[in-house]
Amino acid sequence: MAEAPRDADPVWSGGTLALLVLAPAFFASNNIAARLADGTVPPATLAFFRWAVTAAILVPLLAPGLWRKRRDLAAEAPHLAVLAFTGIVVASVATYAGALWTTAINIGLIYSATPALILALDWASTGRPVSPGQVAGLALCCLGVLLIVLREGLIELSTLAWSPGDLVGAAGAVGWAIYSVLLKRWPSRLDVPERASVTAAAGALMLLPLVGLEAGLGHTVTLGAKALLVVATVGLLAGVGVVLAHAHLTARLGPRGAGVLLYLIPLYNTALAWVLLGERVHAVQAIGGALILGGVFLATAGLRRGAPLPATPPSPRPADAPRARSPHP
Repeated sequence: MAEAPRDADPVWSGGTLALLVLAPAFFASNNIAARLADGTVPPATLAFFRWAVTAAILVPLLAPGLWRKRRDLAAEAPHLAVLAFTGIVVASVATYAGALWTTAINIGLIYSATPALILALDWASTGRPVSPGQVAGLALCCLGVLLIVLREGLIELSTLAWSPGDLVGAAGAVGWAIYSVLLKRWPSRLDVPERASVTAAAGALMLLPLVGLEAGLGHTVTLGAKALLVVATVGLLAGVGVVLAHAHLTARLGPRGAGVLLYLIPLYNTALAWVLLGERVHAVQAIGGALILGGVFLATAGLRRGAPLPATPPSPRPADAPRARSPHP
């Protein structure tokens, strides 16, 4: 039997391999830009620009499909509004606000625990059985996050210093986990880019009052090359790039195949923060990060078992509604 050409296998596709290399950088760019902003672009304003740019590019491209599905869009509007609030407003603003007081490395490590948090929220809301290995994974993730958040108290035992940036960033991770659980729980007839573009547009509108509040308090954009670079990074890379790259990888490799991003993003995030921002990796962060990644591996073990990945995703029957899934920001 003749060997199938490599192009028939999505893993050997040049575009797919390139995205496997680039996609973690797209995700990590959000934390790097958040830290680089350092008040140049206020948190809510930065979140608005990220999702407004994303919506401005994706919605026109996807407009024909969205128009054909306008009845489905209207029916799903309440769900889309909740998704926009949790995944766009809460998660983004908390991430950018936390970056004012903590490092990009810490934010990335805390967010890397969200797969385990998603599992815990799913169990709490559905009562679905959790294996002993998954429980152990959850415990490791919690311990790893605790080490990172309390690192100052561990370094200097005379005090127990809670970093406000870590706590705010952790609140953003919780918002993203809730968003992810709801995204999976609520089926949609919109495909991944369509759902993401509409959610981005709704989130940008919800952020406008917070942008006005920041301006009223005197927190405005400091115009210059730095602000432009930060906005371009979150809008084009962490916005449009993340949506399209994740949609492509999920379609070609399946959710489990795209799940490799869960392990690559923290590594990219740490490397980029070291190279671009000069951040140092402390022993406590390294230990906490290792515990989190080990915990995610155990907690998501069930997602990695099952039937082999199909070369292309099966087409849903008309009665079926495709489910959109997403990793962290």
